[in-house]
Amino acid sequence: MSAQETLFELEPPVADSASDPGRPAVDDSPPLTPEQLGAITSRDSDVFCEAGAGTGKTRVLVERYCDAVEDDGVGPEAILAFTFTERAAAELRTRIRRELTARAAVARARGDKQLETQLRRAARETERAWVTTIHGFCRRLLGGHPVAAGIDPRFRVLDEGEAARLRRLARDQALDDVLRDGGPETVETIAAYRPWRFGEMAIAAHGRLRSQGMAAPRLPAAPDPVRSAKEGEEDTPQLTPAESADALRVDSSLQLMGG
Repeated sequence: MSAQETLFELEPPVADSASDPGRPAVDDSPPLTPEQLGAITSRDSDVFCEAGAGTGKTRVLVERYCDAVEDDGVGPEAILAFTFTERAAAELRTRIRRELTARAAVARARGDKQLETQLRRAARETERAWVTTIHGFCRRLLGGHPVAAGIDPRFRVLDEGEAARLRRLARDQALDDVLRDGGPETVETIAAYRPWRFGEMAIAAHGRLRSQGMAAPRLPAAPDPVRSAKEGEEDTPQLTPAESADALRVDSSLQLMGG
């Protein structure tokens, strides 16, 4: 399961059920669309939900989660729900707990004591449920098994400011190493592109390769350089020998940065 944060998907608080646990919640949200219902009820297969901001993606996730608990008997400890920020994860957790509590009130009103107990227990268990960000999931998983993961049990996740500083330090160190060991052509290439810009190119390439699952990113062997085609241009002129040589020098310097 996955969710995407949006500030326009917050449902109104269920005040009635909170003040009187025995009273069914009042749901004044709009009816679910056929597409939303399809995403909620199709729990025997993977579902990819693509929609714009404010269209109810989080609501679909909450309903799908709670239906899995109520209808399928799945415990919160067996459900993994991802979102993109800690704030969104906290909001998602709150909405799931609120919905489960509201459903428990409905079950009580129907006289279904067993279902009420199950849903109230699940609502309490959301405090330690796997409703988190990808970073939070990895931190919790690795924190529970540091020896198996081969990491220091005292590890911590860097915040964005610390990560940015370390990236800059690594970039500057790599540039110093390349300028020292790369030879005159490498120095000339980096000077032509400006060191800071060349460093940002290397960081961007590194990040893209890491996002593709490469643990130790290395640029692939470069094909013969070609000129980028412009929109509406039918015939793209070939690179001159000097331009081709320049492109190959840039690739060679980036390869050195990656090493």
